[in-house]
Amino acid sequence: HPRVFATLTAPSFGLVHNRPDHGTCRCGTQHASDAPELGTALDPATYDYAGAVLFNNHAGQLWQRFTTRLRRELAARAGLTRRELADRLRVSYGKVAEFQK
Repeated sequence: HPRVFATLTAPSFGLVHNRPDHGTCRCGTQHASDAPELGTALDPATYDYAGAVLFNNHAGQLWQRFTTRLRRELAARAGLTRRELADRLRVSYGKVAEFQK
């Protein structure tokens, strides 16, 4: 049974203040777990706020189109109809969101 573990990552919209397990934030500070700046842009002038909003707004439709296309491509490459493919395999996935803190 072939298996694939693929990770799809959203684009970066800019650096944000974070609290890594070891070390310091890119700003040079070791932030407390409740620091209000966590997750905010390191440089608000260069952070792509519009891109972040648009990506998050369209993420559901992007995912739906990706999974539809994936099944079509798998069926075509296997020489099967989509129904025949569905009888032989199942595409399973999990989605995870990671807050930038």
